[in-house]
Amino acid sequence: MQNYQYLKPEERAVIMLELKAGPSLRSAGRTLNRSTSAISRELSRNKIKPHQTTVQAQLARRAQ
Repeated sequence: MQNYQYLKPEERAVIMLELKAGPSLRSAGRTLNRSTSAISRELSRNKIKPHQTTVQAQLARRAQ
């Protein structure tokens, strides 16, 4: 079993750009050479919705 490696900030930015272009987690995973489940975990861990910018997501987390 492999250990999970967290995504780098640059990879998170690519995910956000990919999701803004279209709703496919698979396409983001292919671009980063990561599994779809890794992309999905990252989105649920950080509670970022595909239509949010990083700044909007940070403000939403602070408001909670």
